[in-house]
Amino acid sequence: MAGLSSTMFAMLPDPNPRLLTVTAVSCVVLAAYYNTIHQVHNALGKDQTERQKCWVLTLFSSAIMTLSSLPYLWYWLKTGQVDILHGLAEHCSCFFIAYLAMDLVIGSLHYRSSISLLTGWVHHITYILLLSLVIIPQSYAPLFALCCILELPTFLLAAGSLDARLRNDYLFAAVFFATRIVLHIFITAQHALLALSPARGSWTPVLILSAVLPMHLLWMHACISGILRRRRRRRRQRRQQQPQQHVQEQREHTRLLSRPLISSVLAHVRARHVASGVLLRRSRQHVLRLLHDALREAAAAAQHPHQEPLVRWRAIQRRVADRLRRSLAEYEGGVTAASSIDTMRDAVAAQ
Repeated sequence: MAGLSSTMFAMLPDPNPRLLTVTAVSCVVLAAYYNTIHQVHNALGKDQTERQKCWVLTLFSSAIMTLSSLPYLWYWLKTGQVDILHGLAEHCSCFFIAYLAMDLVIGSLHYRSSISLLTGWVHHITYILLLSLVIIPQSYAPLFALCCILELPTFLLAAGSLDARLRNDYLFAAVFFATRIVLHIFITAQHALLALSPARGSWTPVLILSAVLPMHLLWMHACISGILRRRRRRRRQRRQQQPQQHVQEQREHTRLLSRPLISSVLAHVRARHVASGVLLRRSRQHVLRLLHDALREAAAAAQHPHQEPLVRWRAIQRRVADRLRRSLAEYEGGVTAASSIDTMRDAVAAQ
């Protein structure tokens, strides 16, 4: 048993003091960053939900990893190789190890319910072991740095989770599909072809990338399902709001066409004292009916769901006045009634 243990420890890579220092410094920086953000929010009186707290470190880490991947992405697009900047790639790997460790440590203290078993503990510990025992010791750090461009959708998701104004589900889905599905498959196929070529490349990157791909496909499925579910919910809410809006419009329509409104219009323009020719040729009931029809036509013509009430009333007011001028143009009283409506907007609208 002792011999087996000594053999297993002998297989482990020798610790690198430089990389251990980078990892330790990264842990300190991440802890200080989270504490600073937490203190700033407390000073401003802005309480973060536990769900928002879990994205603070992720936003910072994904931004650093995405920016670090750009030199490798540019060189890979230009030459198809990533054999550059090994030191920077190892430092990026150490920083990611530090992020995974601090996310578990800080998360256990501040947002424990947001760390799930699969995407939290299993995911983070698996990547820590892969980076520490395989990727860095076997000089796959530049390839890992290239794959850090896959953190771009994580950055978009973290930003949208911390500030709803920055959230765009369709942009996130498009970037996620382009990077974590299409680009991931392309890089995997490239290394598979290299392993099958006479150059006899290693199958280790192919196995690691192939093992990670199902998790990305699962997340892509969850992303699309979430978008469709939210669309269906918004449609249901719109269907529920439409009858209520229709009832409100009907009530406003009824208020505009109510007899008290018409009576107040007649009283205000002193319809009882219109010239005797109007009273002789057209009874008061006829004038009342005429005004009622004018209000009804004007309200129907001015009805618009996105129009302010005051703007809508002004449109109704203009149409009523025009209708009265056309219908009673031959009587001086009709012109007076149409002109008087312009002075009574507030009194009538308040009823």
